[in-house]
Amino acid sequence: MADLSGVDLCALPLSMPPEGQISNFVDPSSLAPIIVAVCAVIVTSALLITAGRLFANWKQLAWSDYLPLTVTLLTAAMTLLELRIARHPWDIRACWVLGDAMKVVLARSLLGITATFLSKVSIFLLFHQIFAIERRMQISIWAGLTATFLVFAASVGYQLHHFTPIPGTTWNELALSGGNPLEGSTAWAVVSSVLNLMLELYVFLLPLPTIATLSWSTRKRLKASAVFSTGLLAVVATVLSFVYRLKMAEEDFVDKTWNAAVVLLCLSAEVHITIIVSSMPGFSKFVRVYVVRKTRASNNPTNNQYDKNRPRTKGERRLELSDSWLFKSNATVEVSADTTPGCSIRPPSKRPSLSGTGLGLCS
Repeated sequence: MADLSGVDLCALPLSMPPEGQISNFVDPSSLAPIIVAVCAVIVTSALLITAGRLFANWKQLAWSDYLPLTVTLLTAAMTLLELRIARHPWDIRACWVLGDAMKVVLARSLLGITATFLSKVSIFLLFHQIFAIERRMQISIWAGLTATFLVFAASVGYQLHHFTPIPGTTWNELALSGGNPLEGSTAWAVVSSVLNLMLELYVFLLPLPTIATLSWSTRKRLKASAVFSTGLLAVVATVLSFVYRLKMAEEDFVDKTWNAAVVLLCLSAEVHITIIVSSMPGFSKFVRVYVVRKTRASNNPTNNQYDKNRPRTKGERRLELSDSWLFKSNATVEVSADTTPGCSIRPPSKRPSLSGTGLGLCS
């Protein structure tokens, strides 16, 4: 094993440049500007939508409401740790990755694994909140949560087992024996990418059959399907990540740090798209209650349909309905039912509704 004592690692590149290339530590090509620009857009979007969700549910926050914010903070930290090494390996100083710096690289990997895990937990918790009215759906949700946890535990265990020094050895010795997290984890990275792709497809497809059978109008079902179908973008990001990880697994491929930066970009997009989808119902509630209604009230103050103190018409009674469907989660709406002679409330529809109840009104 080579002895690194007395060697200035900061004067050496992480790997030798290919023929026709030279190491450049001053102003090398870097993916950092692209990562910053893309992440600024998706992180800002995720933060705004998450903030709307938190504001809308402020009086009845659950711990699941804090998951999107936690995931965003984790991915922000992961991105900051990646920016410095989003280069070709021959343009990276060895001291930025080897030795004690491996702790930072390992931390970046663990942050990405944790963010991916929590983002999927948030979407499964959303499904449990609004869809778990059928035994089959409950089992499907818990199966997805279990699979997500198993992938998370296996990924963390692999990283800690292979990329931390055993007692009596140093981080430098680990690096020289092939324990570089940037280069030695490609085999598991491919496996975990396949598992994540399967989970993303599972998350994407899980709500669609239930939405198709809801006692909603076609317009509402299409609206709900469109929201959850946004998760298809997360599937695309996972596929791109898988392609780049496959390339990194090739034995003769040397530009692994550059591809690792692309993988991180795909991971960030995948995670934040999942967070946006899980927060959309709460954000929609925020827009409906605090933006649309207030705008209508200010534009037409004398004829506000949401004014609870308006005079009631003859033969009208109010039914207050607690609805937990997609875009009115945890809200209370008022439904007018005609009680004039000869008219009665029709029995609930036999088709399942998201809240588990149906309400038929006289036409």
